[in-house]
Amino acid sequence: MNIQNLEKKLSPDAQVVFIKEKSKVFGILGAVFGFLSIFMLSILFVPLGMLFSSIGFLKRDTTNILLAILGFVFSGVGLLTSSLLMSLVSFGLLK
Repeated sequence: MNIQNLEKKLSPDAQVVFIKEKSKVFGILGAVFGFLSIFMLSILFVPLGMLFSSIGFLKRDTTNILLAILGFVFSGVGLLTSSLLMSLVSFGLLK
């Protein structure tokens, strides 16, 4: 049901209040992908962890920010423990 249909069904005196829920999904995804990047497929999970942690950090919710920082830390550890990503970074820095 969209807003226009809702407004047509309500009386003119009725007030509609929309409540936006705060979601921690991006912070959780950033932390999970960052944690997974330490142990497996870091070439895939480090960028995903960084991406979702960045989005979670921009949400400006205390829990989201804490989870995003945790995701950044895990992704950083995943980057440091990945030989493939470290070789790509070092070749990029040498050019």
